[in-house]
Amino acid sequence: MTKPSWAFWVVGILATLFNLFGLFDMFMTLSNNQAYLAAYTPEQIAYWQGLPWWRLAMWVVGIGSGVVGVVTFWMRKKITAKIWLIGPVMILTGMSLDSMGGILEVMSAGEHYGANIVLTALILLFCAYAYRQGQKGVFS
Repeated sequence: MTKPSWAFWVVGILATLFNLFGLFDMFMTLSNNQAYLAAYTPEQIAYWQGLPWWRLAMWVVGIGSGVVGVVTFWMRKKITAKIWLIGPVMILTGMSLDSMGGILEVMSAGEHYGANIVLTALILLFCAYAYRQGQKGVFS
């Protein structure tokens, strides 16, 4: 296995912080933490609290794949890029379903889509980096 460069450590730390924040956000939202949810309108809070089980499962799988991906990243496993691809699939599928399910009446379309597109782009950058590390022999 090839020794990782300094960029490996920077990307690893950023990916870890990014995914831990996602886990934190999901926990605070699902635990109905009023201080955390204070920035949301009552309609938005009702949306998050009323998610159907399958939409909630998509969110949990997306966040969970990010956290598992961080673990495999630090273990330097080639499967990291594939695990991290689960997140964008969940986000893009969720965005499609949300657009049909009336979320845009509750959430600002620009904020909803903008945030999800930025999240997807960041995850895809992490995926590309992990894939490249596999190609270079840094991951096994």
